[in-house]
Amino acid sequence: MGLRFKHQTVMTIILFIGLFMSQAHAVVLNLWHGQGHHEAFWQHTITEFMQANPDVVINVDVLTRKALNPALTEAVLANQAPDMVLFQSDNLGLHSLFKLSVIPTDWVAATIPKSLRIFTSYQQKLLGIPLYYGNHMLLYYNKKWVSKPITHWHQLKQISLPDGVKPLGVNYRSSYTFVTFLLAFGGMPAVDKKITLNTEATIQTLLFFKQNLQQGIFNQACHYQCVSRDFFADKYAYAINGDWEYVNASRVMQNNLGIALLPSLNKAPMASFKSALVLAFPGYAAAGQKKEALKRFSMHLQSQRFAKKVYPATHSMPAHITVQKQLINNESDNFKVLAQQLELSIAMQPTVALVASWDSIRRGFTMFLDDKLNAEEAAAYMQRGAEYELKRLLQGDLNEK
Repeated sequence: MGLRFKHQTVMTIILFIGLFMSQAHAVVLNLWHGQGHHEAFWQHTITEFMQANPDVVINVDVLTRKALNPALTEAVLANQAPDMVLFQSDNLGLHSLFKLSVIPTDWVAATIPKSLRIFTSYQQKLLGIPLYYGNHMLLYYNKKWVSKPITHWHQLKQISLPDGVKPLGVNYRSSYTFVTFLLAFGGMPAVDKKITLNTEATIQTLLFFKQNLQQGIFNQACHYQCVSRDFFADKYAYAINGDWEYVNASRVMQNNLGIALLPSLNKAPMASFKSALVLAFPGYAAAGQKKEALKRFSMHLQSQRFAKKVYPATHSMPAHITVQKQLINNESDNFKVLAQQLELSIAMQPTVALVASWDSIRRGFTMFLDDKLNAEEAAAYMQRGAEYELKRLLQGDLNEK
C-alpha cells in the first residue's frame, strides 16, 4: 500500500510539473466579453478549449454590455487591447476605433452560411466571425383567447375578449420596439454613413404610437413585465416581444403559447432588426504573433461540438448550418415560426452611423411620449443628437472612408 501511495504521489507531482511547464511556455490570449448572463457557458467553453490545447491559456474579463465599448476604446488607445472580444455585431461599426482585424478567409468555416456575413461585412471586408444570432421580435399569442392569430394590424381593433383581458402587450417605451415599427413605415435609423432619422417615416411612427394608445391597442403603463409576466398570466391576448423570452414563455404557458409572424402594417409584413454575437480581434491582433492560437480558438467556436451547445445555453440560433437545420427539424411548430421570423428579420449593418443613433432614438422617443416634444420636433432632435454622436465617434481620423 505504501509503495502504491508513493507511486501515485510521484505521478501526480510529475503531471503537475508537466502542466506547470507547459503553461509557463503557453501563448496567453486575453478575451473580453459582455455575456455575463451566459458567463458559465462561456467559461465552460474556454476551459474545454484549454484542456484540448494545453499550450494556450485564455484569460477572461467579463464586463457589462454598457461598459464594454468604453473600456475597449480606452484599452485600444492605450495599446492594451485584448486579443479577442465577443459582442453584438452592430458594434463592428466601430471597427476603426477598435482597430479590428480583417478576418482572413481561411478563418471562417465552410459551415457558416455566407448569408450570415451581412452581420460582419463592411466594404467587402469581414470584421468578425458570427457564432449565433437572433434578438428579433415575435408575435406571441395566448391560445386561451386566440384561436386564429391576426395577420394584419387592423384586426387588433376587431377582436372580442373577456373583461380584464387587453388585446396587445407592447413594451411602450422601448426604443428597440419603436425601431421595429419604424422599419414597417419604411424608415431606417441610418444608411451607410448617414443618419436618417429626421424623416416622414419617423414622424409617422411616433404618431402611430400615440394613435394606438388613444385607440386602446397600446397601454402606456406596459413595460417589460407586461409583455412577459402579465402576458404569461393571461392578461393579454397578444404580446410583441423578443426571441429571448421564448423559452420562458414556453415553460410557463406550455400548450397555451402560440407564435405567429408579425402582422402586416401599411400593406407590408413587419420585421424587426436582428443581430449576431461575433468574435472579433481588436488592436489588429489577428495579424500579430498570436495569430495561430487565435485561429485555433476561432475554429473551435465554429465547430459542430460548440454549435450543439449554443441553443440549450443561450436560446439563440447557432451559425453552424448543419446544427441549425437539425434544431429547426427537431423543435416544435412554434420554434419553426420563430426561425421563419428570424429569416425575415433585418440584419443590423456594421456601420458607425447605426451605433451612433441608438441613444438619440431613446431620448427623442421618451421626450415625445412625455409630451415634451411633438413628432416633428422629436424626429429633428433624434437626427441632431445622432449626428453629434457620429461626429464624436469619427473624431481623430477613424479611417471611415
